[in-house]
Amino acid sequence: MLDNPEYKGEWEKKMIKNPDYKGEWSPAQLDNPEYDPNVYAFDDIGAVGFELWVVNSGSIFDNIFVGNSLEEAKEFAKETFSVTKEGEKAAKEKFDETKKAEDEAEAEEEAEAEAEEADEVVEEKEL
Repeated sequence: MLDNPEYKGEWEKKMIKNPDYKGEWSPAQLDNPEYDPNVYAFDDIGAVGFELWVVNSGSIFDNIFVGNSLEEAKEFAKETFSVTKEGEKAAKEKFDETKKAEDEAEAEEEAEAEAEEADEVVEEKEL
Protein backbone atom coordinates (compact mmCIF):
# COMPACT_ATOMS: atom_id res chain seq x y z
CA MET A 1 0.00 0.00 0.00
CA LEU A 2 1.31 3.45 -0.90
CA ASP A 3 1.30 6.35 1.53
CA ASN A 4 -0.69 9.42 0.54
CA PRO A 5 1.06 12.50 1.93
CA GLU A 6 -2.10 14.62 1.38
CA TYR A 7 -4.32 12.33 3.52
CA LYS A 8 -5.48 14.19 6.64
CA GLY A 9 -7.69 11.50 8.20
CA GLU A 10 -11.36 10.53 7.82
CA TRP A 11 -13.51 13.37 6.51
CA GLU A 12 -15.94 15.02 8.90
CA LYS A 13 -18.50 17.65 8.01
CA LYS A 14 -18.13 21.09 9.52
CA MET A 15 -20.47 22.11 12.31
CA ILE A 16 -22.53 25.19 11.41
CA LYS A 17 -24.09 27.13 14.27
CA ASN A 18 -27.88 27.51 14.15
CA PRO A 19 -29.02 30.73 15.79
CA ASP A 20 -32.62 29.39 16.01
CA TYR A 21 -31.67 26.19 17.92
CA LYS A 22 -34.02 25.71 20.91
CA GLY A 23 -32.58 22.50 22.34
CA GLU A 24 -33.44 18.82 21.91
CA TRP A 25 -36.97 18.28 20.58
CA SER A 26 -39.61 16.71 22.78
CA PRO A 27 -43.27 16.16 21.87
CA ALA A 28 -45.97 18.31 23.41
CA GLN A 29 -47.81 16.65 26.28
CA LEU A 30 -51.58 17.19 26.17
CA ASP A 31 -54.00 16.38 28.97
CA ASN A 32 -56.58 13.69 28.17
CA PRO A 33 -59.87 14.57 29.87
CA GLU A 34 -61.14 10.99 29.35
CA TYR A 35 -58.03 9.29 30.81
CA ASP A 36 -58.90 6.24 32.94
CA PRO A 37 -56.10 5.05 35.24
CA ASN A 38 -57.90 1.72 35.81
CA VAL A 39 -58.48 0.81 32.16
CA TYR A 40 -56.80 -2.56 32.74
CA ALA A 41 -59.29 -3.71 35.41
CA PHE A 42 -62.18 -5.79 34.05
CA ASP A 43 -64.92 -7.39 36.10
CA ASP A 44 -66.02 -9.60 33.21
CA ILE A 45 -64.07 -10.51 30.07
CA GLY A 46 -66.22 -11.56 27.14
CA ALA A 47 -63.44 -12.28 24.66
CA VAL A 48 -59.70 -12.81 24.36
CA GLY A 49 -57.77 -11.99 21.19
CA PHE A 50 -54.52 -13.47 19.93
CA GLU A 51 -52.30 -12.13 17.18
CA LEU A 52 -50.13 -15.01 16.05
CA TRP A 53 -47.82 -15.82 13.20
CA VAL A 54 -47.81 -19.55 12.60
CA VAL A 55 -46.14 -21.56 9.87
CA ASN A 56 -48.45 -24.57 10.10
CA SER A 57 -52.21 -24.11 10.11
CA GLY A 58 -54.52 -25.95 12.46
CA SER A 59 -53.79 -24.27 15.79
CA ILE A 60 -56.81 -24.37 18.08
CA PHE A 61 -57.36 -22.34 21.23
CA ASP A 62 -60.19 -23.04 23.64
CA ASN A 63 -60.89 -22.99 27.37
CA ILE A 64 -58.81 -19.91 28.12
CA PHE A 65 -58.32 -19.16 31.80
CA VAL A 66 -57.41 -15.72 33.13
CA GLY A 67 -56.86 -15.50 36.86
CA ASN A 68 -54.47 -15.15 39.77
CA SER A 69 -54.83 -18.53 41.46
CA LEU A 70 -52.83 -21.60 40.47
CA GLU A 71 -55.31 -23.83 42.30
CA GLU A 72 -58.24 -22.35 40.37
CA ALA A 73 -56.30 -22.84 37.12
CA LYS A 74 -55.65 -26.51 37.93
CA GLU A 75 -59.32 -27.05 38.81
CA PHE A 76 -60.40 -25.36 35.58
CA ALA A 77 -57.99 -27.60 33.61
CA LYS A 78 -59.47 -30.72 35.22
CA GLU A 79 -62.99 -29.64 34.32
CA THR A 80 -62.22 -28.67 30.72
CA PHE A 81 -58.93 -29.87 29.24
CA SER A 82 -58.88 -33.30 30.86
CA VAL A 83 -62.40 -34.01 29.60
CA THR A 84 -61.63 -33.31 25.93
CA LYS A 85 -57.99 -34.42 25.73
CA GLU A 86 -58.61 -38.08 24.80
CA GLY A 87 -61.33 -37.25 22.27
CA GLU A 88 -59.12 -34.69 20.55
CA LYS A 89 -56.20 -37.14 20.50
CA ALA A 90 -58.37 -39.82 18.86
CA ALA A 91 -59.70 -37.33 16.30
CA LYS A 92 -56.15 -36.25 15.46
CA GLU A 93 -55.01 -39.86 14.97
CA LYS A 94 -58.00 -40.55 12.71
CA PHE A 95 -57.26 -37.41 10.69
CA ASP A 96 -53.59 -38.37 10.34
CA GLU A 97 -54.51 -41.89 9.13
CA THR A 98 -56.94 -40.50 6.56
CA LYS A 99 -54.41 -37.92 5.39
CA LYS A 100 -51.70 -40.59 5.08
CA ALA A 101 -53.99 -42.82 3.00
CA GLU A 102 -54.89 -39.89 0.73
CA ASP A 103 -51.23 -38.95 0.28
CA GLU A 104 -50.29 -42.56 -0.56
CA ALA A 105 -53.12 -42.82 -3.11
CA GLU A 106 -52.08 -39.53 -4.68
CA ALA A 107 -48.44 -40.64 -4.87
CA GLU A 108 -49.52 -43.92 -6.49
CA GLU A 109 -51.61 -42.07 -9.09
CA GLU A 110 -48.67 -39.79 -9.88
CA ALA A 111 -46.36 -42.79 -10.27
CA GLU A 112 -48.85 -44.48 -12.63
CA ALA A 113 -49.20 -41.29 -14.68
CA GLU A 114 -45.41 -40.97 -14.96
CA ALA A 115 -45.14 -44.63 -16.01
CA GLU A 116 -47.80 -44.15 -18.71
CA GLU A 117 -46.02 -41.03 -19.94
CA ALA A 118 -42.71 -42.90 -20.10
CA ASP A 119 -44.40 -45.76 -22.04
CA GLU A 120 -45.82 -43.26 -24.55
CA VAL A 121 -42.37 -41.73 -25.08
CA VAL A 122 -40.86 -45.19 -25.69
CA GLU A 123 -43.65 -46.08 -28.16
CA GLU A 124 -43.12 -42.82 -30.08
CA LYS A 125 -39.38 -43.51 -30.36
CA GLU A 126 -40.05 -47.04 -31.69
CA LEU A 127 -42.22 -45.65 -34.50
